Amino acid sequence: MRNDILAYYKKHGIEYKKYSDIADIIDKADVIYLTRAQKERMKEGETADGSGVVLTGELLDKVNKKSIVMHPLPRSSDINEIPEELTDDPRMLIFKEAENGLFTRMALLKMVIG
Repeated sequence: MRNDILAYYKKHGIEYKKYSDIADIIDKADVIYLTRAQKERMKEGETADGSGVVLTGELLDKVNKKSIVMHPLPRSSDINEIPEELTDDPRMLIFKEAENGLFTRMALLKMVIG
């Protein structure tokens, strides 16, 4: 989490907790939102290995049966934050999220273009 965001939270009295390992909190989450390390948005010299944000079958077993897992797609080809073998789990809403994003972009383009 960027320092400016944490400073905003502190200024506005927003409570938060920082965890460095998803395994420490995954069983308490209602929504798990993963994304790939977006190398195209990194500044020169920045790196991110993404090793702390990979959802494994072992971790998914700890996720509440009523929770959902989201990811905007595409998956990272080198990190594979959500392995394909987990895709069919009913808590995975990654393709529904991608579909909704498509419809949202279509609606925005229609508004802009007329």
